Amino acid sequence: MFRIKHLLLCLLLPAAALAQQPDTTGARRESGTPGNDTLRIYSPLTVTVISEERMNSDSLVTHPIDTSIYRFQNYSPFYRNKRYFVNLGNLGLATRDLLVDFNKEIGFRTGQQALDVYQYDRTELEYYRTRSPYTELYYVTGGRPEQVFRFIHTQNIKPRLNAGVEYQKIGSEGYYPSQGTNHLNLAAFAWYQSENLRYNLIGNVIHSDLRAPENGGLMNDSIFDLPSNQDQILQERVFLDDARTRWRGTGIFLKQFYNIGRVDRIDTGKAYAEKVYPHQRISHSIYYETRNYTYQDKSGNPSYYYFIYNSEPNPLDSIHYRNIENEFTLSVFGRTGQKQGAFSKAAILQAGIKHRLINYWQQGAIDTNFHVLSLKGQAGYQLSEKLGILFNGERVFLGPYDGDISLSADARLFINEDIGEVRLGALYQRKRPDFLFEQYHSSYHRWSQEYERVNLSQLTFSYYHDKLKLGLSGEYSLISNYAFFRGRDNYIVPYQFTNEMDVLKVSLDKDIQFFKNVVFSGHLVYQHTNYRQVLPSPEVFVYGSIFYRNKLFNVLDFQLGADVRYFTETEAYSYAPELGRFYVDDNPKMIGEYPVVDLFLTANLRRTRFLVKFDHANQGFPERGYYTVKRYPMPNRTLKFGISWRFYD
Repeated sequence: MFRIKHLLLCLLLPAAALAQQPDTTGARRESGTPGNDTLRIYSPLTVTVISEERMNSDSLVTHPIDTSIYRFQNYSPFYRNKRYFVNLGNLGLATRDLLVDFNKEIGFRTGQQALDVYQYDRTELEYYRTRSPYTELYYVTGGRPEQVFRFIHTQNIKPRLNAGVEYQKIGSEGYYPSQGTNHLNLAAFAWYQSENLRYNLIGNVIHSDLRAPENGGLMNDSIFDLPSNQDQILQERVFLDDARTRWRGTGIFLKQFYNIGRVDRIDTGKAYAEKVYPHQRISHSIYYETRNYTYQDKSGNPSYYYFIYNSEPNPLDSIHYRNIENEFTLSVFGRTGQKQGAFSKAAILQAGIKHRLINYWQQGAIDTNFHVLSLKGQAGYQLSEKLGILFNGERVFLGPYDGDISLSADARLFINEDIGEVRLGALYQRKRPDFLFEQYHSSYHRWSQEYERVNLSQLTFSYYHDKLKLGLSGEYSLISNYAFFRGRDNYIVPYQFTNEMDVLKVSLDKDIQFFKNVVFSGHLVYQHTNYRQVLPSPEVFVYGSIFYRNKLFNVLDFQLGADVRYFTETEAYSYAPELGRFYVDDNPKMIGEYPVVDLFLTANLRRTRFLVKFDHANQGFPERGYYTVKRYPMPNRTLKFGISWRFYD
């Protein structure tokens, strides 16, 4: 009862405080300095952001922060960008994409992926430009209890120097024994731009500490059909009582851009939000990264593992990885036909070199240092505002990954507003498998082998019609020498499938508005592969969201609706906690054909967004529950609350 009262108090206090402000626009107006009658307005429009990827393009253009409530209910990384991630039944545990998705990186990769969605990625970090200090507090809480907290603060120390910090905490006790997660991410970032717009400097420091218990799954793998302890699920027997995975990492990143020669500047009429178009640019980045991956089992259940090579009690398996990376890029841009803040014709030519010094250590048996040197290039031409083409290439020339190559081409054609836009793409890659497949030495698994390079060819197509809110895309992949893990009864080994596999993926997106205030947003994916036993994945995945939206008292925007996710029957992956990898099980469990319905209410009152969500509301219909990974049941129905509170001063 105390928790409920405390939660209601937290939700109502922001609204009460905001309701006392006479300004109904959500912006704060302040007088200028004495003798200055200018009006300062602080609102979402005075806080703009840009990513590193956008800075790498031919222009430097910031955009306002997102303050909408559209899909605000999809806060979980399991539902990122309309995707669906299968998982071990609790936020913070291992997860992977339900649909087929090939990694596009070349060169060295550790192969550790199970907790990737929870840790900060430096390439996705945003850099801010603000007219006043900006702060956001974000909090979601649910049953057992699931908690997500995020804090962002940033401000311009000088007109063209911004700095900030971002903190995120994820914790959840889980619904079954040994599921309590505890993840921490902390980032500090800064962006400086010179007054003459020639020099830009961005930098960040990111620290992550991810702690995930491993219970090995429930011994009763049919808990929804034959429950062994229906009223006390926390007393269900698991394979591992006291095993734990921990990821720790720190990264320091610094990148400088210098524009040479002519710089075109287009004034947008907004402070510090000008569009900057250089004609030549040089850039240099340096990145230092250390990561530790550990696994320790104190459960005392040796029968869970097929092999135990280490006779010591409670052995600690660890991997230490260090990466020092330098990259230098020279870019040349050409533009003509400026019109309404844009250019009708443009060209880009880039050449770069990247060097990585890698140190990889595991259990003292593997201790290796090596270099990875690659050359990169990009060339593109925009024939008009409607037609453009872009080529990218990268090849590794030095080190054990010498010969890895990636080539791609992308074309865009915007016909008109009545017909829409078409994009075409092609990709070819040839690369060594992740390091984990070729060398591994732990208390439970050991191998040293060399695999053939993985070959991937891909063709993509996409069509979008803005007026109709219609999107259609297709992707055809041909892959050979695909590396994956397979096993049976905890006997798990890396395996390379030398045959060629075809994968066809077609996606359809459509938004429909009914009766002015009712909206349906649908996402449909069809997949087909000729080797489903190697790439377990459903043929069909559907995500649909239907909601009623309106505004109360001219100040409270809200959406009330339901999300439905469904996929057809497929074989489930199994999970090996001691490896931190999902694997194809020769004795699989069938999953799917179970719709999951979530009810939600989202609202926006000036600076505050609210969320009330009822996950898995349809539990008991048509069945009592479902799985997405063998031995790991998904959570029961759960009521969740969330709030996002923004400050612009």
